[in-house]
Amino acid sequence: MKNLILLHGALGNHKQFDTLASELEKQFHIHRFDFPGHDGTQPVLPFTIEQYSGELGNYITNNLAGITYNEIAVFGYSMGGYVALHHERNSPGRIGKIMTLGTKFDWNPDSSALEASMLKPQKMKNKIPAFVQTLIDKFGEHNWENVVNATAKMMLELGDNPALRIEDYGDIECSVQIMVGDKDVMVSLEESIAVYRRLKNASLAVLPNVIHPIDRIRPKIIITHITDFLLD
Repeated sequence: MKNLILLHGALGNHKQFDTLASELEKQFHIHRFDFPGHDGTQPVLPFTIEQYSGELGNYITNNLAGITYNEIAVFGYSMGGYVALHHERNSPGRIGKIMTLGTKFDWNPDSSALEASMLKPQKMKNKIPAFVQTLIDKFGEHNWENVVNATAKMMLELGDNPALRIEDYGDIECSVQIMVGDKDVMVSLEESIAVYRRLKNASLAVLPNVIHPIDRIRPKIIITHITDFLLD
């Protein structure tokens, strides 16, 4: 069976894949890990895409040594997809296939400021207390605000200096599938199509009636696309 690494989003951790993993492990060797600061321990600041990309590389080195690249695939949700593409662009030949879901590619000062404006702990406590509780459950009572603040800072820095520029995607050699929901208000079809057109070996899947949060997407939709692409 192929090895499939699942990479979580900016405010997630490996547990957001529990439902998917229980089904996918029937067809893949599943690998999951938490990016630094997302495992409930004190975050190591600052957060950067380069740091996360390095962690992916370390995981492959430490856990998949001796396995050929075409037996290694990555599914990255949201930020996780950006990390996977960054790693393959800067350390080519380590991953056979990459799938992204709901990954934001168009980082600029305006889009970053908009994203970061939603990540203010006190504002979140007042407006979305239920979501805050999920963050407390993931990261701990004393860490969740640090994770949110560090993530907002990372987004602002991406706006000023994107880890991947549009021309960088043309350097990626491995097979990639970009997936985006047609109801995703965080990621536009236009930015997904722009990256798809830059990639050398890519496919694009627009998922009907699908929004951004992965926990509100029917698992069967994601699993079907993963198996169709990775087992082709």
